[in-house]
Amino acid sequence: MNPHQNMIRDIVTNLNLCECGMNHWKTIKDLLEVAEHRGGFTTPQQNLLAKFLQAAGLLDHDSDITSAWLSIDGQILLKFLRDYDTLPEWVYEEIAA
Repeated sequence: MNPHQNMIRDIVTNLNLCECGMNHWKTIKDLLEVAEHRGGFTTPQQNLLAKFLQAAGLLDHDSDITSAWLSIDGQILLKFLRDYDTLPEWVYEEIAA
């Protein structure tokens, strides 16, 4: 496994999603894109999900989660999801191991 794959595996592992949660990558990508543009998380559901992503180290924020921005790991994961659109098999294999 190359260093880039190790980094992605570590970021994904920090999300603590089991394999049944692996189909939620579009939602995670959409939320990361909101944070990328600092457009704000406007609904209670978005705020809750943003707090989850912040706890996983993908977002940072100041006094209010509604104006969160991407952490370095969030930037890396968003680029990865844009490139692959979902997680390739090697990520699943690493998480299951």
